[in-house]
Amino acid sequence: MNRYQPKAFNADILRSVVAGLGELGLVVHDSSVYKQRRTVLHPTDAFRKRLKSCGVTISAIGRTAGRETIELSVDRYGPQSKETTDYSDTEQTIKLRGEMAAINRMLAKTEIRYDGDMLPPGFMVRKFQLHSQEAPPTFDLHGRLYGGTWQNLPKEKRYLLSVNGESLADLDYSSMFIQLAYHVAGQCAPQGDLYAIPGLELHRKAVKSALVSLLFRKTPAARLPTEVRKQLPLDWDMPRFKAAAAVHHAPIAHLFDTNVGHRLMALEGNILVDVLLRLTNMDVPALPMHDGIMVPQSRKHEAQRVMEEVSAEHLGRALPVVEKPIRKPPSK
Repeated sequence: MNRYQPKAFNADILRSVVAGLGELGLVVHDSSVYKQRRTVLHPTDAFRKRLKSCGVTISAIGRTAGRETIELSVDRYGPQSKETTDYSDTEQTIKLRGEMAAINRMLAKTEIRYDGDMLPPGFMVRKFQLHSQEAPPTFDLHGRLYGGTWQNLPKEKRYLLSVNGESLADLDYSSMFIQLAYHVAGQCAPQGDLYAIPGLELHRKAVKSALVSLLFRKTPAARLPTEVRKQLPLDWDMPRFKAAAAVHHAPIAHLFDTNVGHRLMALEGNILVDVLLRLTNMDVPALPMHDGIMVPQSRKHEAQRVMEEVSAEHLGRALPVVEKPIRKPPSK
């Protein structure tokens, strides 16, 4: 019926199937929480036993061919109710779709395992968005890649992943979002930890969330996000944090409260896509995250070099790339 809803399948059918499985006692679900988690379906123990008795494993799960890989959505009734919107193809969208096809071909031939079990072939979708219903279709906001089963895996479980029989290296652009903000402002980011706000050096995770939130607002920030407020000292509120951030990051302070974040995400997505395409040409399998990749340990140095080269081509200077540890918990 449109590029997101082929005649063979639609969201109403999915909802009916899920409801029926629930009535049969085969699945339960956790409801979504805005900006924290999506709705998650869980097989019940009874369903697991039935699957096991039939020899069904996770590798039997796949995707029907033909899903749109370049999605465009709009906030129709506010930020919590995004809906996909149709668009006419252009040279740009055809190019974007071709890039996703190449990435998905690479993932389809990659053996991805979790705790020894074969995972379904990876299939990524790139999601863009519009700020208003009246805006003409453009593809310069958001632009991150979604769809990899590994993306929502808790960090403490990543040691269970392997690619083509190898353990993984988790490569990440250091402080990428703030680095991109400096680039958009025409400035060079300072050396050192960009999330080390004076007085809050021991609260890096909360600082990162609060600082990034300032780039996703249309109106002046008055309150800290709830989870961030719990993690910061009691005498720190949003006005104090914003003032400290404006001093520490004066060259980008004018970007606070301008909703530039989705533009930065699209730039981040462009860099990641080019990294994946170059690695594909080098026959280096890579699992995309949002601002980094996971690659076999034996190829991590090649991948790191490519990440630096591509960022330099996009930004005029190479962004620092770090390897985040993938730790296996101690044996009990």
